[in-house]
Amino acid sequence: MARFAELNPQDRVFFAYDRALRRLGLPGIHIQAHLDMIGPIDVEGLKRTLLAIYRLYPAVGSRLDRHPVTGTPRWRLEVPPPDLDRVVRLHALDPPTEPEWIRQGEDLLHQPMDLVTLPPVQFHVFRGLPDGDRVVIRWPHAFMDVRGMILLAEDIDRIYREKPDLASIRPSGDEERRDFEALIAIPTLLDQVKLLARDRPRSKGIATHDQWLPAGRVRRPIGRIRHIRRFFSAEQTRQTQQAALRVCGFAQYGDFVRASALRAMHRAMPSPPPVGATYSTLNVLDHRKRRQRSPVCHNLFSGLLLRVPASMVEDRKAVAALLRHQTEQIVSGDGIRRHLALVKLISRLPPALLTEAMYQNMNPERESALPVAFGTPPSLQVGFSADAPTLLPTFCGANKAHTYGLGIPPPLSGFAIDLNLIHGQLHVTSTFLESRITPASMNRLMDDFAAALLDAS
Repeated sequence: MARFAELNPQDRVFFAYDRALRRLGLPGIHIQAHLDMIGPIDVEGLKRTLLAIYRLYPAVGSRLDRHPVTGTPRWRLEVPPPDLDRVVRLHALDPPTEPEWIRQGEDLLHQPMDLVTLPPVQFHVFRGLPDGDRVVIRWPHAFMDVRGMILLAEDIDRIYREKPDLASIRPSGDEERRDFEALIAIPTLLDQVKLLARDRPRSKGIATHDQWLPAGRVRRPIGRIRHIRRFFSAEQTRQTQQAALRVCGFAQYGDFVRASALRAMHRAMPSPPPVGATYSTLNVLDHRKRRQRSPVCHNLFSGLLLRVPASMVEDRKAVAALLRHQTEQIVSGDGIRRHLALVKLISRLPPALLTEAMYQNMNPERESALPVAFGTPPSLQVGFSADAPTLLPTFCGANKAHTYGLGIPPPLSGFAIDLNLIHGQLHVTSTFLESRITPASMNRLMDDFAAALLDAS
């Protein structure tokens, strides 16, 4: 009998969003981890290592499948070994220049992922630059989150170095875990509805008039996806942490980052926002236990919606305090379980219906049928991946110079920002739709944001 790995509720929501983006002309929602290497990696060694990874995590070697009756997505586990030359693809950079690498990396963002004949984690090695290879790891967001990829990359490098006997590797059971459901711990659908129906704590005095940087509805063709990078040295990274401490106080680095990004976006707005306008963003919480690596092959996080009045965004200290206060309100008011229950409830919709609702939400002139972050993005999407002390500075035989991530930007907001703190160095990237935001505008925003991260005033 065929074996399948079921998608958890959050995975199913991302799958529907993937299909909504494809209907709009985008390549779905996938993530690219970019590794700038010092020297060449061992490509054949990576291929051999993947055979071991497929035994440890069968879902990594799976194929996308749809239930024949409901259309519900799932991962088929018992499949033939893939063609590893297609899973790990070698590209020649011609000419061997940094601009050519940037162009080809952006071209890759536009390519939909083949998940029917290939596994959900795929590799591209770009060769030709004098300092070393550029490795891109791609995966659909419906398969796992960024933290899961960090854990998977650790295992790839560990197994590459240790070279264990394949017969000795046993499945981790990752594909059978139900961590998301355990977080809610609500036995019945009726209990979930009751939780969502309770009175919720509201941010007093903040009405909802969210603004986006680009104006107007999304039009086809959707245009080119571009990206911008800003790399901070180890000393500059420490300077950002000191700036956060001075502006916002202890343990508020994430709030400092969001407050700085909101101010940069506010300054980039083409015209002053109307009276009473607000900006929204997300505080992303990883739900893995502190000393627990798993699960790898699932999404396991919450995005808590936060709002600030546009009139106060110049005051980063006040904004950071408000963001912290709202987060504490949500946590103390059982808001995390409420959010997870909402995700689970929405994920119960038939996949085609959920995809249609998300697609309709990408029109800013319509009244949203789903909550913000379910098709309709917040004003500003900022992802942050903290340093992992167990992540080694190597990958398949070569040292890493830089590691950063890119994703598909939401069509309405037009851009997204991601921060990766890896091996004591901060990497800041943005992806944006050139049809919605010009490269000149995005560069000015990123310059302002990067300067703000170093500014303790």
